[in-house]
Amino acid sequence: MCAAAVPIAVAIYTNNLSEQQRIANERREFDSKQADNLRQQQVYDQFLSDIYQLDKDGQLSGAAKPWALANARYWTANQQLSSQLKTDALIFLKRKGLIGLDCPTLSDDRQDRSDIIQLSGLNFDNIRLVSPTGDLSLLDMACVQFGQVSLVNASFYMTNLDGASFNGSRLIGAKFNSSSLEGVSFLNGANLDGISFHDSNLRGAEFPETILTGVDFGNSDLSGAHFSNSNLSGTKITPEQLQQASFFNENLSLTKENVSESNIMMRKTTTKGSNAIRWPKPITYSSSSSTQVISDLISRALDNAPSAKLFQVSIQADLAVNGKDVFVLSNGSTSGSIQISASTGVAAAWGFNYYLKYVADSSVYWSGKNIRLSNSTLFPINQPIRIVANDLYRWYGNPCTFSYSAVFWNFSRWEKEIDWMAMNGINLVYATTGMEYIYNKVFLRMGFPQSELDDYFTGPAFLAWFRMGNLQKHGGPLSNRWHQSQFQLAKQIIQRMTDIGIIPVLPAFTGFMPRTAPSRFPSARFHNSSSWDGFGCNESCLPYLDPTDSFFQKVGVELLNETVTLLNLTSHFYACDLFNEMTPPTSDLEYLADVNAGIFQAMKTVDPNAVWVMQAWLFLSKFWKPDRVQSYLSKVPIGHLILLDLFSESSPQYSRFESFYGHYYIWNMLHDFGGNNFLFGSLVNVTEGPQTARNFSGNQMIGVGITMEGINQNEIMYEFALEQSWRSPLNDTELSDWLVGFVMRRYESDHPVPSSALYAWQLLGDSVYGNNPNGDSSVMLSRPELDGEQDINFDLKSLFSAWELLIDASYEVHSDLFRYDLVDITKEVLRYKFYDIYTQLISAFNDKDLYGVSTQAAILVDILADTELILASDRRFLLGNWINDALQFAQNEEDIHFYNFNAKLQVSIWGNNYTLELYDYANKFWSGMIRDYYAPRWYVFFDILLKCLVEGHPVNRKVLNERLFLEAELPFFMLDTKVYPTTTQVYWSGKNIRLSNSTLFPINQPIRIVANDLYRWYGNPCTFSYSAVFWNFSRWEKEIDWMAMNGINLVYATTGMEYIYNKVFLRMGFPQTELDDYFTGPAFLAWFRMGNLQKHGGPLSNRWHQSQFQLAKQIIQRMTDIGIIPVLPAFTGFMPRTAPSRFPSAQFHNSSDWVGFGCNESCLPYLDPTDSFFQKVGVELLNETITLLNLTSHFYACDLFNEMTPPTSDLEYLADVNAGIFQAMKTVDPNAVWVMQAWLFLSDFWKPDRVQSYLSKVPIGHLILLDLYSESIPKYSQFESFYGHYYIWNMLHDFGGNNVLFGSLLNVTIGPQTARNFSGDQMIGVGITMEGINQNEIMYEFALEQSWRSPLNDTELSDWLVGFVMRRYESDHPIPGSALYAWQLLGDSVYAKNPRGDGSTMLYRPRLNDEQDINFDIKSLFSAWELLVDASDEVHSDLFRYDLVDITKEVLQYKFYDVYTKLISAFNQSDLYGVSTQAAILVDILADTELILASDRRFLLGNWINDALQFAQNEEDIHFYNFNAKLQVSIWGNNYTLELYDYANKFWSGMIRDYYAPRWYVFFDILLKCLVEGHSVDPKVLNERLFLEAELPFFMLDTKVYPTTTQGDSITIARELFNKYHLSLNEIHLLEKSSKKKFPFKYHFD
Repeated sequence: MCAAAVPIAVAIYTNNLSEQQRIANERREFDSKQADNLRQQQVYDQFLSDIYQLDKDGQLSGAAKPWALANARYWTANQQLSSQLKTDALIFLKRKGLIGLDCPTLSDDRQDRSDIIQLSGLNFDNIRLVSPTGDLSLLDMACVQFGQVSLVNASFYMTNLDGASFNGSRLIGAKFNSSSLEGVSFLNGANLDGISFHDSNLRGAEFPETILTGVDFGNSDLSGAHFSNSNLSGTKITPEQLQQASFFNENLSLTKENVSESNIMMRKTTTKGSNAIRWPKPITYSSSSSTQVISDLISRALDNAPSAKLFQVSIQADLAVNGKDVFVLSNGSTSGSIQISASTGVAAAWGFNYYLKYVADSSVYWSGKNIRLSNSTLFPINQPIRIVANDLYRWYGNPCTFSYSAVFWNFSRWEKEIDWMAMNGINLVYATTGMEYIYNKVFLRMGFPQSELDDYFTGPAFLAWFRMGNLQKHGGPLSNRWHQSQFQLAKQIIQRMTDIGIIPVLPAFTGFMPRTAPSRFPSARFHNSSSWDGFGCNESCLPYLDPTDSFFQKVGVELLNETVTLLNLTSHFYACDLFNEMTPPTSDLEYLADVNAGIFQAMKTVDPNAVWVMQAWLFLSKFWKPDRVQSYLSKVPIGHLILLDLFSESSPQYSRFESFYGHYYIWNMLHDFGGNNFLFGSLVNVTEGPQTARNFSGNQMIGVGITMEGINQNEIMYEFALEQSWRSPLNDTELSDWLVGFVMRRYESDHPVPSSALYAWQLLGDSVYGNNPNGDSSVMLSRPELDGEQDINFDLKSLFSAWELLIDASYEVHSDLFRYDLVDITKEVLRYKFYDIYTQLISAFNDKDLYGVSTQAAILVDILADTELILASDRRFLLGNWINDALQFAQNEEDIHFYNFNAKLQVSIWGNNYTLELYDYANKFWSGMIRDYYAPRWYVFFDILLKCLVEGHPVNRKVLNERLFLEAELPFFMLDTKVYPTTTQVYWSGKNIRLSNSTLFPINQPIRIVANDLYRWYGNPCTFSYSAVFWNFSRWEKEIDWMAMNGINLVYATTGMEYIYNKVFLRMGFPQTELDDYFTGPAFLAWFRMGNLQKHGGPLSNRWHQSQFQLAKQIIQRMTDIGIIPVLPAFTGFMPRTAPSRFPSAQFHNSSDWVGFGCNESCLPYLDPTDSFFQKVGVELLNETITLLNLTSHFYACDLFNEMTPPTSDLEYLADVNAGIFQAMKTVDPNAVWVMQAWLFLSDFWKPDRVQSYLSKVPIGHLILLDLYSESIPKYSQFESFYGHYYIWNMLHDFGGNNVLFGSLLNVTIGPQTARNFSGDQMIGVGITMEGINQNEIMYEFALEQSWRSPLNDTELSDWLVGFVMRRYESDHPIPGSALYAWQLLGDSVYAKNPRGDGSTMLYRPRLNDEQDINFDIKSLFSAWELLVDASDEVHSDLFRYDLVDITKEVLQYKFYDVYTKLISAFNQSDLYGVSTQAAILVDILADTELILASDRRFLLGNWINDALQFAQNEEDIHFYNFNAKLQVSIWGNNYTLELYDYANKFWSGMIRDYYAPRWYVFFDILLKCLVEGHSVDPKVLNERLFLEAELPFFMLDTKVYPTTTQGDSITIARELFNKYHLSLNEIHLLEKSSKKKFPFKYHFD
């Protein structure tokens, strides 16, 4: 999934080169660092080489003591190495056995040996020794002698230092964490000032005369440690540690009996929290049931992988420490298992997640997962890990979260979120979903009619503000079906929470009631809230019942009793927020106290153990002075109120109000408003904030939480915030280390994470996530205005540099989470770029610069398009997710409009008019939002600015706002109900997998299939240019899987072989300049390899050579792993054009001018295979190939006379040519088998006697011929089955990668068996030799099935077609008969006896006399289209949509041809009106063809272009790859007279709009002008204008970014086109014709 994100990001990056210029200095600095790193790496590599050489020379043996050479090499290197490489060197020395030898743990024969390498006197400041496997095994540095060295700020993490010594060393600021230092000595005045030991083993350590000022021993084990005459001033040490160690101090007489706090800072061992209050315990179940619930959670998190069963869970309440959760991780009772022991179910899930993150380098986020566990064994833990929570509670949510994110979730999505909560330790959560059902029920009993309640509840998207009393009615009403379904959902949610151990916080009565309540209950005291944010009293100003009124108790008790009864739950925790963003009716202190007393009394009446959970958000209002807050809280008993300090990371309230005057509170990170998804945060505030609160408030701070308004953004902030519930604050170095770990567990795979990704996140941590707690808005997503501002709270250049680094990393990292981050950061860069251009636009407008405004507006339009493009490449940035989640509740058309309106209104204008401040409050960077909401607003804005300048008046803001609303905003949220996509690009046409996750369909009896032949072949040399040339390994991997799944076992392996030719020819003396003139561009390498072309589209860069050869190795490795035989290239004789002059004694020939290219780009010299020099070159090339690939496949491809004529017809010569070619193969590999195309034998040159001679000197069994076009023009029968040689029957079918529909199922089912009957065992395989893929999939599936099938008769073929449709479209619903019948019609027409297909006039170069072959009854095609359109009411699968688009475009191309014939007829009759009319219809058909193609991801030019551009690294590259990709699919050749014009034409969106349609527009213009001016069409003028006005701009001048995502719904569009055209199709009378067009160009080589 999401495979397009990386190439799009690369393309956008390279198209914004000005950004590179803006960060050029920083980039140069980074490059300088890289160069320095490279230099250091070379020093390091040389050192390793030196050591290995010294070892080889005996210089590391005992006889070489004192090993002066080795030490000299090391000391020299050490002075030049970075701290990281010094670390690597130490690890190498230890593993090599050159240090750490003087150790009692070593065997006796090593006892008398001292270290070979001496570290004394060296500098190791800032080194970081860290175990690469974490707890799995400590890094071995035992017994290393660090004497007299500098280790300032060094870090040792999970390192075994047992027996090491640090005598006389300087270790200021060093850290020893989770390490073992048993028996370590710090002698001779070692300076340990300020170092820390955390979670470490210091048993038996020696500290004689050591400076220990400020040392922190953490919770390390000091058993048997000895301190003598050491300065312990300011040392942090616990009483337990004082008991463990022994002390002697001659000067201070310091012993453990008389240690006092005057010279030792005692570490307090009491834990913070409240023991004074008996907090009500949540509902719990037996440990066995909780255990199963957590095991189920683990299975879900691991997608039911077998590894889930290796976690053993035990719930033990007595593990808790003062009520705080505890978990312990240890090795399980069975091999490869892990034991999780925990105080609660939540703690167990928390422990599981800790294991994933910190043992297995894995992670689970909102955006996805990165799980790196084996199915059979888990990473073991060296010693148990015990984590104790810092506080009692971990909170989740803000009332708004459940509207901005969760409102449209079903239980499946809720289940994922609850699992995520538990895995992050959350144990306290709002449970407000569905509570309107209860209010509706109770208020109906109280006498309110449903109509008044319908006027009370808001729509779903606005329920958060209804619940807080801010809104009524807005977006409503709610249906009874909504009420019931949401309450059922609520019961599922709450049940799951309580099963796990999460406490659901239920809503209590705030007092808000329907607007008629005051008149219905006149004796009760009501107030009206104010108009909230300008909504007006139609939708706000809710009446609320005064909590001091006795009627409040009646209503509040009844509502809460109903809640508890219907849910069958007493959670003890209740939420209520009366004065949220509103002012109380009075500031009287006694009244304020009584209000809360009344609210709490209603809770307490129902539940004596009630705990009120209240947001402290209201206290941000200026109304709330300290005395008012104190009074407000005073009458709720201590221990029965928990305040949520909602915005603690930025505006904490606890410090303003004396920790809430004795009440308990939770420190929360709010972070996000409106569910906005731009990037920001403050890691520093978050790591310091909770501990600062604990220090300030003592045990009144009882938890850490997250109170974001929306999720699915800035995941780093939420992971980090929730870790503060068990962490201590991190300093800068520790925070930097944490960032490294975050990236590792987020991106780690089987390949290491590149340093560029790590450095990128360091930059982000210091900028975007540095000191940026409030973020900044986005002008792009704000309502356009003249004075828009965007706060920038960090150094933007760090963001741009981070983007550049991630782009670099994208060549190595391809994981799902990396793609998500790359999209996320790319859109950030674009939004700041947008703001920069916006400021220039406004400046130009203020300067009345019309040109400047036009220019900047055009750039902004481009940035909007690029933003839409990058967002559309990732499934997590799609508006479709939000809309489709909402629409799942719709059951009729009215529902569709209701939920669509709610969902879109919230993310657009929010309110009920366009003057509210809430405009765009919930803005989102989502694909669909950019295209259909934000961009149209900007288009209106640009239009107004330009008109104002032209007409000479200022912008009228009222007119601006009205136009924005009426032309862009209102249509989006009110009028438009389009279907938005929820998926991104997938390769090939797709899959239809119908397997259960838990069981497979059984087989009644064994099925045994025996292949008919030895081999199944794949490919044509052209396939690897027309389809595969720009693939990365991810795409190759899919194709190789497809090959294997279809039985393919023999395949060309030509990718990257130019690297070898370049390498060998350089050795032969050719300069690189001549080789650059030899290789073609990437898109034309197939014809270079066959000797037809040189230079065309080139040259190839060294980077291309290297990357392609690395790719080749991956491809070949995967093929051979699976069992596919790669067919390697052998030498054909073709060499650079200077070869004859360089080797004058060798015999060369020149190939002919290939299809009119001229000898500048064809006419290659080839070395005569009968010449002895051929053997030398051929053997060297093949040897180099086998050596570099480390592979002898035994199968080699070579095609010398492809589409060219041999220099003579002499039979002996022809025999000797092939003998020479084969001899070069055989010299290298005696078992060589030559795989040769029989394509050349289609030429009239090849008479039977010549073919027989040509093949005669290659031994039988060492040559396999590919009968390339067997389904149409088989050659085996013409040449007596190739005179005894073996061959493979192939279906070629496709030329040029064209994607028109055609084929002959009949020829394919009969052909292979006919060949077997004719040739016996000389026919040894079936294959497919298409020039391009991604078309006519039915033909390739059917052809490859002939490798095991017998021929099918008509009835069996009809049955096969039914099966094809069933497995292609089958879902949970049966396939309608219309779809089955449609394919019977297609099987009898398009795919019957139509092996060569027909071209398309629409895609050909316009001319006056074009003819389009029609080889079947097109009425069958039209009928099939009608049937498929009919079936679209019931079938909506991905593959059905693909086929519907495919067949719709076929119908349109025949409709186009029909109208074209009428156009030409009208022109020939000098009918100006007729020409104008038919031209207009043709323009319409072109537009409709573009429209239908753009609706399916598999018909987009953007796929081809973006695949090509993934190799671009600079602007020159962009033009090069863009040119290659476009040239191939357009004019192909080097001038506009070649027959190859449009040979590789494609029905692709983008091609129609930007290439084919502009040509037709030129043609129509010429026809009309000729008629008006009274002269005939001049073909030369026509061709020149077509070339200069339409073709050249497309392939040479245009580098636009083409989309890789769709526009519109394919089924809807197909239906609209059917309604538009189906009647006119009946008027088409295009009869079947015999073929009059020329053969494909391949026949024109004589």
